Amino acid sequence: MFNTSHILKVLLLFILVTTLSSAQVGINTTSPQETLHIGGDDTTNIKVEGLSAANNVNNLGIGNSTRVYANENGDLTLATSPPSVDIVLDFSNYLDDNGVTVNQTGGGSAFTRTNRPLNTTFTLVRDAIIQINYSVSWSIRKNNNFKISDQRARIIQTGIYLVDDSDNSFVTQDLDGNAINPATVNCNLFGDLLNCLGTDALLGLSGQFYNNSNRTVGEANGFHNTGSDYVRLPAGTYKALFAVQVSVGNASGSGNIQFKLGTANDDIQIIAYYYN
Repeated sequence: MFNTSHILKVLLLFILVTTLSSAQVGINTTSPQETLHIGGDDTTNIKVEGLSAANNVNNLGIGNSTRVYANENGDLTLATSPPSVDIVLDFSNYLDDNGVTVNQTGGGSAFTRTNRPLNTTFTLVRDAIIQINYSVSWSIRKNNNFKISDQRARIIQTGIYLVDDSDNSFVTQDLDGNAINPATVNCNLFGDLLNCLGTDALLGLSGQFYNNSNRTVGEANGFHNTGSDYVRLPAGTYKALFAVQVSVGNASGSGNIQFKLGTANDDIQIIAYYYN
């Protein structure tokens, strides 16, 4: 004699299997949107024991949210996540202390883009916003024996420009294709980077004035320009290099000056804020 409860269980199992194999299933929802749709009014609808703190060392524990990943097999895992913030470059003396000699201009915009003797690069493992902080030293005088004494105000401007290490190209656009700090005077992007004119794509542009009236008295060394800036960049390997301009409104009677960039400690730090 058949047991009625056994028959009901078999029928229910048959209906469940048929439903799972042929239609969408909703748990705690009247309108399933996917093959399996689990609904609810709170945020604790699903529990996977293998992802719990007791079973997985990658679980961040109580009070923290842990990202769940799907691997190539479709398995849910708590894979080790790369850092969201990383210091990708940090130097306390970035330039050679012998300095880079730069000529002054009679106004306008003529930045000298300097190379770093050591070919230091930084790498972004994925798309990121980078923060550039720097402090660069400089000295200025008439020549080795005398200081400038013409009382003409000069402005010493500095900035950072980036080069893509894969092809040594000048980085002029950000991650979204927007021009980086465009200027009215365009650089010749197909020319010599060391003699590129303009302030295009210069980051952390900074400057200060200098004048002096006595060739034996007055400070000529120990100056620093500091700057900070942000830019969005795609993953890749880059070089961060300094650019500098020394300009004076009227260079007549002044002759050449002896300006050097990087005569003391020059700090540069680049921090990457990665997109998740």
